[in-house]
Amino acid sequence: CVIRGLYFHTIFPQIDRNRFDKYEIRNKISHNTRTSEKMDSLDYEILAMLQADGRRAFTEIAKKHDVTEGTVRKRVARMIDEKVVKFIALAEPNKVGFEAPAIIQAKVAPNKLESAVRIIEEYPEVSYLLRVTGNYDLLIEVRCRNLTHFAELLHHRLQKIEGIEDTHTMMVLSTETLKEVDVREAKRD
Repeated sequence: CVIRGLYFHTIFPQIDRNRFDKYEIRNKISHNTRTSEKMDSLDYEILAMLQADGRRAFTEIAKKHDVTEGTVRKRVARMIDEKVVKFIALAEPNKVGFEAPAIIQAKVAPNKLESAVRIIEEYPEVSYLLRVTGNYDLLIEVRCRNLTHFAELLHHRLQKIEGIEDTHTMMVLSTETLKEVDVREAKRD
């Protein structure tokens, strides 16, 4: 299952590569601009290397940037603590038994939006939850075992949340591209 909204935390990338061959470790960058203002070019270079391979050894990153392994470890630990980066394992949904992935748009009463978000983010099927502009307020990506599981989630849980006024569902047929944008693009002029 692609886990993006509810993250599987991997604290350090010193992971046994043989044990996790079927998983792709990725990082996710938050939109906390106050944190990004404190980031320097070395932080961006470290993140870019981890985006390419989240299991990359700190010693390799340190050697490439002519700093100590401790410097890299401390910077990554700080970025984890500040929620700038999270390490997650991405698996192919169909290969692990999720045969009904979907994207749900939800319209929510303005005075119920916060409470709806708090409830939805706790659902184990939710891999991604976004507040968006347009005709709907939320974009919810879910991974369900099958259509019966999906129908139960949609009709018996999601649509019963107080404040949910309307939903629109798109079943995902295939994932053509799944990647992160290089973090260095955020600082490009």
